[in-house]
Amino acid sequence: MRWPLIAAKTRGETNEALCAITQAMLRGVRGRPGDQLLRRAMMGWAFVVPRPELAAVPADVRQALQ
Repeated sequence: MRWPLIAAKTRGETNEALCAITQAMLRGVRGRPGDQLLRRAMMGWAFVVPRPELAAVPADVRQALQ
């Protein structure tokens, strides 16, 4: 809810931290997306304000986020 109101620099730093934590939590999980795809999905689509249209999300990114 507060994400759009937070400064862009803070959102970027939070995004970096969330990506690192998510990658660490998923390490060793079978079937998980690769690090590059997972990072691209989170940084480019999951934590973006305003949210991109679902139709614009590439299929590999959509699958990684699911």
